[in-house]
Amino acid sequence: MIITAVNAPAPSAWLTSWSFDAVGAVGVLLAMLLTITYAAGLVGAHRAGTPWPAWRSVAFLLLGVGSLLYATCGPIGALRPEYLWIFALHVAVLGTLTPVALALGDPVRLLDVQHLLTGRFARIVTFPLLAVIVDAAGILAVFLTGYGQAALDSGAIGIVLVLHMLIVGLVFSLPLLEEGVLPGWATPPVRTLIALGDGLVDAIPGIVVMTTTTLLMPRFPGFARAGADPHLQQKWAGGALLVTAESIGLPMIAVLFAQWMRHDERQAARVDLVLDATRPVSDDPDEPETDRPWWLDDPRFAHRFKRD
Repeated sequence: MIITAVNAPAPSAWLTSWSFDAVGAVGVLLAMLLTITYAAGLVGAHRAGTPWPAWRSVAFLLLGVGSLLYATCGPIGALRPEYLWIFALHVAVLGTLTPVALALGDPVRLLDVQHLLTGRFARIVTFPLLAVIVDAAGILAVFLTGYGQAALDSGAIGIVLVLHMLIVGLVFSLPLLEEGVLPGWATPPVRTLIALGDGLVDAIPGIVVMTTTTLLMPRFPGFARAGADPHLQQKWAGGALLVTAESIGLPMIAVLFAQWMRHDERQAARVDLVLDATRPVSDDPDEPETDRPWWLDDPRFAHRFKRD
């Protein structure tokens, strides 16, 4: 009974099932808005002679906008009322995959709107610890309260759920992946650790849904099909949340680790310039260089060894 159309759709449905209900229509409108805005930024960068990595455009348009369409009007959106675990995919994709992919496109730098994320209110809202908790709590609320059921019963609440997941996901992903937005203490190593911690916190909703023995959404419409196994679908729903969250965390950590490496290279280059500028130059080419420990001249550590 596990691998049947009762608990999972036919393979062809992942390509052929499309829906343009209220949620699907909003998904199309958002996709158009995001695509037009990003394209305008690309045109501006081209006219200014600013090179733009192709992989960032692919991440934003193909993975970000593409996953938004697939989760709202595509098969995930169309099948979400029929299978609880696909409804969980709908929530997980909009709350994790789509925001991270959009953030990887670096729209903040492309559109030159860094100032929008550096104000006092923006810094409070995007504080990493707060954003991580709000993100996980929002996903839990979908399944532990009547929020998820209301989103299925009402097109308006379904739209609210889409916007909620996207906004909360972007509030966490954009500042974390965009250099220079978070306060100075959020160096690349710190942001990498934050991403690792987020991966642990993001696992909580999936584990809770998967291990809960009582039905969290007993009025879910798909349970009415003959032969459907609600408890099995709830376990799959938790698994869908868990797998999606953890699989998205890996590329995020990889990007942050790459930023960490570039940051160290730039910092080392600056230190070398300072050391070269402060090193005395002797007029006598035969005079041996003094064997002075490097850390005495490194501006990052010199104050620790300064003698009175």
